[in-house]
Amino acid sequence: MEILDKMKIVIIGSGPAGSSAAFFLRKQGHDVLIMDPLGPNEKTCGGGVPIKCLTRFAELYEGFQPAETLLNELIFSFDNKDCCTVPLPGGLGIFSRKDHDLHLFNKVMEIGCLYKKQTFKTCQKLSDYWEVVTDVETHHAELLIGADGAVSRVRNKLVGKLPRQAYFKAHDYLITKKGLPLHIGFEKSLEGYLWVFPREENCSIGVVDYGDQKGSRLSSLDDYMARFGVGKEQVIKKRSALIPSLRKEDISSHVIAGDSWALVGDAAAMVEPITGEGIYYALYSSWLMAQCLTNGKDYNSEWKLEFRQIVEEAGISRNSYKLLNKDIMKFMLKRSSLLRKLTGEYLVAYKPGRVSQIKFFALLPLVVLQALINKP
Repeated sequence: MEILDKMKIVIIGSGPAGSSAAFFLRKQGHDVLIMDPLGPNEKTCGGGVPIKCLTRFAELYEGFQPAETLLNELIFSFDNKDCCTVPLPGGLGIFSRKDHDLHLFNKVMEIGCLYKKQTFKTCQKLSDYWEVVTDVETHHAELLIGADGAVSRVRNKLVGKLPRQAYFKAHDYLITKKGLPLHIGFEKSLEGYLWVFPREENCSIGVVDYGDQKGSRLSSLDDYMARFGVGKEQVIKKRSALIPSLRKEDISSHVIAGDSWALVGDAAAMVEPITGEGIYYALYSSWLMAQCLTNGKDYNSEWKLEFRQIVEEAGISRNSYKLLNKDIMKFMLKRSSLLRKLTGEYLVAYKPGRVSQIKFFALLPLVVLQALINKP
């Protein structure tokens, strides 16, 4: 990306990636226009935000009242039987995506960014600027940022689609029932997991899966809902989505920037491949992109250095749930408080991924010893 003192920048998408990109770029002094036909809205997502995101990007979360209440434990179940409670050091935020995204969006508006409720149609590079065509008008920009989600039209136009195999398939029911626990369910029939994410006004209950058996996935979700006593009359909305989850074979050829353009967040497939957590990486990739614009480093290369957890998990993600559903894993989780602690640290991104891995293997003998001598 060519570096200019002050640029006119167009960002497609107003979610966490688009808003945070606008925030960091505006702070650098650029003129920023965000375009999105919907603006901040609810999405197929539990709304989980790890403590690492809330602390690292504290400036963006300043004044966000829901972040003052975090959950500090969750329940794991296997094949509809509760297995153990996992502590979450530092806590996990569970937020309405509309409230969360609107807060970030308002932060951006406060510092002088512009917003237009328009739909991106196409774009082309003309000498030293972009021509960006929407359903309403044509815009010119010196830098184009794609932050328009997992099936990004900007990405599709500039570098082509991600293969379908590089996605989680997700289904999510927004329900009126409150007071449910933070819960993660695993089944041998799923290459993914089920979730209950409780919020103040409602709950999100859903499933993500690598497999292509939609009927089986929805059947598992219906059974999971029934376990918590959720009836059809309590469903506010049913939603489905694709969530990027890069594979090992995707990494080397993965392109997220070029001549005066870049992708951030889900549009760049910056999502943790095993869990599908993306809000932290939406903000982090936007920050990294803005830094590369300033220091002249290659964003295409820098993300692989900064986001080692994504690179490393891409190599094991498709086998991770097969391993997790083995009886030995259930046995060890039930009996080892240390393994439960390490699992919680991983889930809330308490430490960088590499640190968590080193710590896990260093403590593995103690985990095994605990599992052998302790009762469930």
